[in-house]
Amino acid sequence: MQNSQTGIKPLSYYVTDLQSGSRPKGGVRGIETGIPSVGGEHLNSYGGFDFSSIRFVSPDFADGMTKGKITRNDILIVKDGATTGKVSFVDNSFPYNDATINEHVFILRTNKKIIPKFLFWHLWCKNGQIEILKNFQGSAQGGINRSFLEGVNVPDLPIEYQEEVAKKLDSYLSQCWLDQTRLKKTRNLISKFRQSILSAAVAGKLTEEWRKKNPSVETASLLLKKIIAEKIKIKKKNKTQANVFDTNHLLDLPLSWVFTTLGQVVIDFKYGTSEKSDYAFTGTPVLRIPNIVSGSLDLTDLKYLSTSTTNEDDFVRNRDILIVRSNGSRDLVGKNALVENVKNNIAYASYLIKIRPLIVNSTYIWILLNSPLAKKQLFDQAKSAAGINNINTQELSSLTIPLPPLEEQQEIVKRVKSMFDAADLVDKQIEVAGNKSDKLTQSILAKAFRGEL
Repeated sequence: MQNSQTGIKPLSYYVTDLQSGSRPKGGVRGIETGIPSVGGEHLNSYGGFDFSSIRFVSPDFADGMTKGKITRNDILIVKDGATTGKVSFVDNSFPYNDATINEHVFILRTNKKIIPKFLFWHLWCKNGQIEILKNFQGSAQGGINRSFLEGVNVPDLPIEYQEEVAKKLDSYLSQCWLDQTRLKKTRNLISKFRQSILSAAVAGKLTEEWRKKNPSVETASLLLKKIIAEKIKIKKKNKTQANVFDTNHLLDLPLSWVFTTLGQVVIDFKYGTSEKSDYAFTGTPVLRIPNIVSGSLDLTDLKYLSTSTTNEDDFVRNRDILIVRSNGSRDLVGKNALVENVKNNIAYASYLIKIRPLIVNSTYIWILLNSPLAKKQLFDQAKSAAGINNINTQELSSLTIPLPPLEEQQEIVKRVKSMFDAADLVDKQIEVAGNKSDKLTQSILAKAFRGEL
């Protein structure tokens, strides 16, 4: 069915009601049953819902709400935060007979001039999202207000065409979304595969056969003595800290390995510069949290110090590791990057900590810091103040780490790299397939709203 577009109307032309919800004073923490309270985190990327972590309000509170009660054919829109503009549609598959929204979500209801599902598809598509976000105000935690209804243009098409389009899009895109869901699950499996590799690496399981073939390798105990002796030689204090965990309950290490602390195998822990930086593109470039991407440095978005520095301690060298010490998200504290292929002087900002491993293999230390063993310690030690989570040099120094012999570290690095390369190849193929699916989806939607479907 084709229909030439008859014009454009503002979204407000089709809307009879725009509501936001609420929650009890003090929030909903600790309320285990009742009426579901839907927030932005419950709207998924495919116009549906994820209720794996649903919260509730009491029946009495829900009964007293004059606005924010969900009904069939409602369009829900996230009104603030990082996912502002995300939309979902309440159809017959919605699992709750009674549900409410919280203060971070809008309910949008339409008049008879438009089919609700047709409007949902328009708001969900790329152009619809762009138009919604034209109203975005504030910082990263800002959002949209009621005035977005005037800024979103909606094609004015006959009801018969809208009904036909809504049916066809449900049919066409359900398969696309099924494919996307499968791709996402596969990607999650790859992520778990990487974590299992890292866990096996720092437990000595990747190199079990290698150890049998190399029984005369110098033990980690001797390696640790060499590191301590080298620290004394270069006049660096031996950073001895109490282990974070009782090592008896950690791992059964190979006989040639030892438990130690990160502070024992690192020359020093250095905070970065607190000098102001901007995009002047002159002077000394400075690394920030956005430059730490997937375990390495991304130098495409560099700021520069307002004053040049010649202090060597402010610069990174190849084989250093930069660690995020301060972030709004507790999960990101400890995020890190191995410094490689840096040719010029580059400084680093104060919310990063630089460590420089001594004698041991830097890539092995990077593997260790990204393993579940170290991540749990970093997460447990991160302290929150005024919404910001932090970890300091003393806490980093005290991380319990399993230390293999130097030759085995090199073998571990080689094997992890080989397995990660294979995982990266599959990940790239999934990304390509996902991009093709996205393009097909947006192409179908564009035709629908041009009246050409």
